[in-house]
Order: sequence, then C-alpha cells, then structure tokens
Amino acid sequence: MLVGGKGKHPKEGNMIFDTLERLSQYKAVVPYAEEIAENLAKNDYVNLPQGEYRTEKSGILIQVQEYMSNPEPKFEVHQKFADIHIMLKGKEHYDAASILSSLPESFDSGKDIGFFDSNTEVRTTLLPGTFVLSYPMEPHRPRVAVDGKSEYTKKIVVKIPF
Repeated sequence: MLVGGKGKHPKEGNMIFDTLERLSQYKAVVPYAEEIAENLAKNDYVNLPQGEYRTEKSGILIQVQEYMSNPEPKFEVHQKFADIHIMLKGKEHYDAASILSSLPESFDSGKDIGFFDSNTEVRTTLLPGTFVLSYPMEPHRPRVAVDGKSEYTKKIVVKIPF
C-alpha cells in the first residue's frame, strides 16, 4: 500500500507500508525487492545478534538493531539510500513528512543522514511482520514510542542504494 507523499510514483515521495509477505510484489518500484525478500526468508534475523549483514547477490546492507523506542526522536533523511524498516519484536510508530527540497544543515554526507525537527504528516505503527519504506529525501522518524512509553524493539533496516 502506498501512503502519503505528494508524488504519483513512489520515487517521488510515497512511503510504502505493508506486510513483509508482500515485499517482493513491489519489485517495480523497490530495487532489489525480490532479492531482499528471498534473503529475509532464508535467514532467521529474529535470532541473529545486532550487527550488519549483507545479501549474497548484490551485497545490500541489512542492519539488525535492538533499542528502546523513544518518545521524541528527531526526523531523519537520506540522500543516497532508501530505508526499509522491518519490525521483528516490539512495536513503534513511524512518522513521515513532506519531501525536502534541500538537505538539512545537520546532514552528514559521509554517513548519508541528517536529523531535524518537522511536522508529522503520516503515522504508521510497525508491528512484527510489517515493513515501511522511505525513499531518499523523504523525511521519516522511526523509533517513536507508542503511547509515549519506551519499550524494547528489534528490527531490521535495509539500506537500498539509489
């Protein structure tokens, strides 16, 4: 399901929110979608420790993250990568805002990330078995505590080069 954004095509700013079992169906608008879905099916990421892993074929970066959700995290944006956030354990809100026309002053080009404050335009709730994808220049705010209460969360962040 395409959500939010102002463009007609996902590369123009529509985040995608759906169930993990449907990820490969987005291959027309998500580069490497089939490869990522195959990799996720083959590997037991729920039981893998925090760290960085890569797909076998294209070397797509998959980060396993564990943390406490945050009542007030900052928005973030990337220029070179799209993010797919896949919930494994726990839950969190994931917010999105309008596409940026320029990068924030805080942008670190070496790490391809900038943090800033913005207004939430779309909010989804990530539960185990769901994913959300944000494209480059699409502000997003992961790790938002549901009901303002921090809780343990484990998820995967897939970094797709654009």
